[in-house]
Amino acid sequence: MAENRNLIALVKKYRWQIAVVAIVIVLLAGLFAVLNRTERSVAAYCSMRQEQREKLKNATGSAYSSTLLPGVKSDKATDFADAMAKLEKVAPEEVEPNVHVQRLAFEKVAQDPSQTMGAALGAITAEENAKAWTKQHCGELNN
Repeated sequence: MAENRNLIALVKKYRWQIAVVAIVIVLLAGLFAVLNRTERSVAAYCSMRQEQREKLKNATGSAYSSTLLPGVKSDKATDFADAMAKLEKVAPEEVEPNVHVQRLAFEKVAQDPSQTMGAALGAITAEENAKAWTKQHCGELNN
């Protein structure tokens, strides 16, 4: 009981300081959210596509590939899942759902490689749609 009274007395004594700290925390959280906001634009998408392609150019193996990143192959589905996740974050609304489906397909294969055929078939329409949109807005990336 005495501890509760002491705590209440402390809160009353420092209520303004507590309020100021709470306000600063809220403002910092808002500032952080604004500064970390990802830009969704054609330019950001095309730039990220090029960046991911360059990053994966030295990947080894040939089990997996994506038409969004031509000339890149890897034995790790996670390489493409990560690349699609980064593309998805900056993709404009028109192409984002298609990139999302591809990310999910690569994640599924990364978790269970026996699902490769099913995941590929499930994502084929999304891949074709994303490929067409990307070609129209970003142009070709030759090998």
